Amino acid sequence: MNIREAYQILGVTEEDDERTIKIKFRKKISRFHPDAVGSELPDYVAKAQRINEAYALVRKKGVPTKRKKKQKPQWQAKVNESAFVERNIYIPYFMEIEEPDAYSTITRGRYIWDPELEEFDLFLRSLNHAVIELLEGIECNYYYDDRDRNKNRFSYQIKLFNSLASQFIQPVYCLKRIASTVKVDEIGREIYAFRALLGTSGSSQAFTAMVNLKEGDLLYPSAIKNNRVLVSDSKGVSLGHLSLEEDHLYYILIPILQYSKAQVKLVVRECLINKKTRPYQVKIKIILYLRMEKEIEEIKLPNQNLVIAEILNQYESDLKY
Repeated sequence: MNIREAYQILGVTEEDDERTIKIKFRKKISRFHPDAVGSELPDYVAKAQRINEAYALVRKKGVPTKRKKKQKPQWQAKVNESAFVERNIYIPYFMEIEEPDAYSTITRGRYIWDPELEEFDLFLRSLNHAVIELLEGIECNYYYDDRDRNKNRFSYQIKLFNSLASQFIQPVYCLKRIASTVKVDEIGREIYAFRALLGTSGSSQAFTAMVNLKEGDLLYPSAIKNNRVLVSDSKGVSLGHLSLEEDHLYYILIPILQYSKAQVKLVVRECLINKKTRPYQVKIKIILYLRMEKEIEEIKLPNQNLVIAEILNQYESDLKY
């Protein structure tokens, strides 16, 4: 491996500083964590080794500890020109003692979320800030009781947040940035795998059905509601909502399933029953296999700008009266 190949594998350039290279490396290698689904496959092991080798080679060459002051940071993410608003882009400070608010604003624009560039919790913070700006832009025109504002505001915040999220997250694009295929089928469809969970307690019908599950059993998605997947067993017993391993997966996998861009297969990996406490508890570990349609295009949603404008109009009407 030469240094040019190492840069390409890590997705970095000669101009990137130590912090940037470290972020890119961590995001790349996290896909091939020893606990990841499919990590025992030879291809996974080989990819992890190449990423580690590339990182070692780049560090051996030597990288600047800090970006030169004269350089203006540039954000390389894709842009959604039709997004309703711009948003702040935050990057974390690297400190010996981690603090929740240790971040700074690097730029502002209509940038799509890129999992390899922007940490998800900072992306959420950015969206929330954009929502607050929209609401405050209306509130400054009216006199109102703070109790009335706080009572009404939260429901509008949620609606605006979800609409803005759909403008700044491209699920198919993000899927390919955060995950690697575990298999490609005979006609070229890519298959991904993710960890998921089900759980409950007590003596309900769902509890009884769960404790009888065993490794290899298939489960079935029965509905998608409020950005969650409702799951049933082979007898049609509802087992509750599926919990995904990482929060960002809800914004990626759910829209892909909702708009029929993939087929899903849920396989029981392990059944854990806790009888040490009352009520008894059961946890089902699941592997979620996602088979993407061939030559898939990005999800195209209805015009969210009209939806956002209507939400803001409704909020303004509420403040008036």
